[in-house]
Amino acid sequence: MFAFDRQRFLAEFSARSGVTLTPARQQALTFLLDSLERDAGFTLLGEIAYVLATIHWETGRTFAPVKELRASESRNPKLYARQQRYWPSGYYGRGYVQLTWDYNYKKASEKLAGEAFPIGGQAVTITPTMLLEHPDYLFEPAISYRVAAQGMREGWFTGKRLSQYISAASADYENARRIINGVDCAKEIAAIALKYETLLTACQVGATPRSTGAAASLGTGRSIPPAPPRPRARAMSMGRSAPPPTASPVEKVARPTPKKGAKPAPKKGAKPAPKKGAKPASKKSSPARSATVRPA
Repeated sequence: MFAFDRQRFLAEFSARSGVTLTPARQQALTFLLDSLERDAGFTLLGEIAYVLATIHWETGRTFAPVKELRASESRNPKLYARQQRYWPSGYYGRGYVQLTWDYNYKKASEKLAGEAFPIGGQAVTITPTMLLEHPDYLFEPAISYRVAAQGMREGWFTGKRLSQYISAASADYENARRIINGVDCAKEIAAIALKYETLLTACQVGATPRSTGAAASLGTGRSIPPAPPRPRARAMSMGRSAPPPTASPVEKVARPTPKKGAKPAPKKGAKPAPKKGAKPASKKSSPARSATVRPA
């Protein structure tokens, strides 16, 4: 399981995410971090980052279980018509991932059946049809969290799971959107997930479980080869000074022996001696170079 420096996370949240940390958001984020730390189902930091990014997006940056916004028939007739297919039934979007349609409420009930959750100050055991009968239970943070986290891991919504897009070697945050809802807004959510991965990595404490190479493979799914070990850096980090590199021996180059009676070659850069009887060349004054004035 994971552990995060809560104080540092909240202190750096606004700067890294671009979202103002209001008291309500702080309370909601604290609950999510508590839940994520206790969740043994997560083994990769990238999975947590993508779950947070999805909740960030689906809740309109409130980080609390919310009700889907009803579109205006006059301003957005296409969305209104699409919502009209399920809105009258009452199974519109709720919770952290906007669970929609009656069959999804039924599936979530069956998956959580037999487990007790705090509702209205008392423990309530979920039945195989409870969320179908009481859809507003999705506004309970504990239930909504389980639906989001377990549903994304196990593929409740579209059949796609986190493990299909995020591994120890890579993270395809863009295509991971297929877990929830096709590829709508996939690039935007992928960028948010990358920010959360950076923030969570900086705030992680204790043992370091496997992380992902998402920063280098965002949206590609390609594996990232590990960097080769650097023994010198490791020695320095342990408080020992690294030994200086061994100098390579210099090869001796044999110089040719000059022939007998041959004149020695002039040294490089030396002026040739004037011929006997020759007049010395007159010096010509060279024009002075003009200084280039660089603008200040």
